[in-house]
Amino acid sequence: MQRIEALKQLTAQVKESTALSAELTKSLSDLLMNLTMHVMREVMLAGSTRDRRGQPNLLFITDKENDIAPLAQFLAKAYLIAGYLPTDRVTHLSAADLLDATSGATAAKTKETLESAMGGVILIEGIPALPTGDICAQALMDAFYGVMREHEFERDHLFILTV
Repeated sequence: MQRIEALKQLTAQVKESTALSAELTKSLSDLLMNLTMHVMREVMLAGSTRDRRGQPNLLFITDKENDIAPLAQFLAKAYLIAGYLPTDRVTHLSAADLLDATSGATAAKTKETLESAMGGVILIEGIPALPTGDICAQALMDAFYGVMREHEFERDHLFILTV
């Protein structure tokens, strides 16, 4: 029941927050309500909560100029409370941070960054704005999908949210 109360408190914090737009506040509130219902159902069916914290990840991809870091923080906290993430750590970077001089260096940097963010939330801005046909941009995407496939069966869940 502590998780349910904590999710309700987080929902109230989201509704009072001025860091999010009205649209994001509504969407996040709806998601938190659904997550609370899921946790309630899990508690009722199992009789107690079970530890579902493996290495799930929330992944945000955005091409927006606005800052969605508060959204990432709220969601990380919600999924930690619900037992889906072992930490509410958010790794925030841009796609340009992952690009390097060569495709091999880009792939290595991308893989290392994604693997270090496992178990938390990674917010990568600007992936849709990467130049098409660029070999380093393609190496970034290949490494990104490779890491996701590689860790797919080692975690309870994989959360991907595109904004």
